[in-house]
Amino acid sequence: MIKLYKVNKSFGGPRMALRQIDLQIPRGQFTFLTGPSGAGKTTFLKLIFRELLPTEGHLIVGGRNTAQIPQRYLPFFRRSIGVVFQDVRLLPRKTVFENVSLVLRIQGVPKREQKRRAYKVLKTLGLGHRMVAFPKELSGGEQQRIAIARALINEPKLLLADEPTGNLDPDLSLEIMEIFREINSRGTTVVVATHDRGLMEHFPDARRIHLVRGQMADWAESPGPEPPVDDEEDEATDSGDH
Repeated sequence: MIKLYKVNKSFGGPRMALRQIDLQIPRGQFTFLTGPSGAGKTTFLKLIFRELLPTEGHLIVGGRNTAQIPQRYLPFFRRSIGVVFQDVRLLPRKTVFENVSLVLRIQGVPKREQKRRAYKVLKTLGLGHRMVAFPKELSGGEQQRIAIARALINEPKLLLADEPTGNLDPDLSLEIMEIFREINSRGTTVVVATHDRGLMEHFPDARRIHLVRGQMADWAESPGPEPPVDDEEDEATDSGDH
């Protein structure tokens, strides 16, 4: 699903945000991306989502070299990726339904289908009854679940989460992580950036990638079981205009 070959990322200063990252994340794997603030976790995720491009090296996501994807094809590339941020970024004057279905409206999906898919994903997250509520009427945990629903509305093959529990108490944090585990059990590749080691203790089978100052560092704990080989990755192409 994801391959990085000697990836460097610099923002112009003397220090590299990421340095010499060689890494593969197979399809269907649950991966924690961990490290202290400033370690490069957010940069790593932005590269995968193609919000940023590597300064050097190659990044393959879903069989495509991200540097070779033309700007006009980025919306199509991103349809297969769901992203959840620590800041939920909900539109305050839009209902839950409108927030969750925004990407479908942009894609021109008929209103009836928007409602069907929005209700389906919200029901899965225990929020089917909140379709007409506004963000200010929701608790912090509910808002984060709405953000997850928005990321899942397109049934993505890959889900990225950047410190998704940073603003939640421990019980809600664990609840959100259990949702990610359930999503992963259905075949979605999940990558969660977090610095909460206590939270990770509840998921001993998950792989852990540890970053320190932009470089991969040794991690003493179990990396988790190896998932099935992703044959699709072997068909990766450097061309992004098809």
